[in-house]
Amino acid sequence: MAPSLGTICLAPITDSSLWAETMQKARFWQQPEYYSIDLTPLSTDAFKEYFSSPVVGCFNPNSIVSSNETISRYDVDFYKITLDEIKNITIPICWDIKFTGIVHAIAGWFDLEFNLHDQLPVNQKKYDNNTDFMGNAYTPVNDANYSSFGSDHNGESANCSTRNPVTLCTGPNHPPTHWQQVRFLLPEPIAVNYGQRLVGKMTMVVNASRSYDMHLDVSLIENSFISSNAQSQQHLPPATQTPELYSNNGPKYIRQTKCSWYLHEQIYNYSYSSNSNDYNNQIKPENLNLYSAESNNIN
Repeated sequence: MAPSLGTICLAPITDSSLWAETMQKARFWQQPEYYSIDLTPLSTDAFKEYFSSPVVGCFNPNSIVSSNETISRYDVDFYKITLDEIKNITIPICWDIKFTGIVHAIAGWFDLEFNLHDQLPVNQKKYDNNTDFMGNAYTPVNDANYSSFGSDHNGESANCSTRNPVTLCTGPNHPPTHWQQVRFLLPEPIAVNYGQRLVGKMTMVVNASRSYDMHLDVSLIENSFISSNAQSQQHLPPATQTPELYSNNGPKYIRQTKCSWYLHEQIYNYSYSSNSNDYNNQIKPENLNLYSAESNNIN
């Protein structure tokens, strides 16, 4: 059964433990006397490799630094997308920062939607007793296509127009799945303040390994959703747009970050468990070294 719609989700997160663990691995190659072998000539390449490898594994949903409303969500309509379009995908980014803290990584996950009434059997001979792959009776319209279900397991009418789609969510706020989530570690973490905004894009380019190269280009700017300066606010682009250039009277530019990862070189880290008491106790921002004016009732 193939999905009808997919949604790619991206969000900035703080994860000092994973970042420090990865940095420690890279520092191994900075040893000039490892059993009389100088490893330092490989240190630069080792650092690049570790921080360009996506890390698969679940993470704490409380570590997301942006507001939930501005998490990037990019829809892929599998009924309409072309081969060329799926080879090069650009996801706009416009994250409103809701905490003061450190962004160590970009987290990614996906949601899928299955419209069952659009996925009826093509060949009746493949199914017995006039039932589809879900065990529901169907009514053939012609020799090749079928447009509706006859009845469901309860014997009630199961009109395809009223059948709700089945969804699969792999995000951090849902039960873990086979796919878990992925974290793209930043070689240089970004220090952010409450009320700032990260804008830019994540580009996915297909590669020869039947996977994607991921390229991030984001800028940190001042004066986002809590700005009291009306003049600056009117120059701020909507959260659904990715500005290419800001005017002199617009938001203050702070820094730009560019880095790349290669999905086919993914590694795994299963240190986080949603059932772990250690993580379940970290329900307050300060437990993750995050500060929020809202959580402290400060205007």
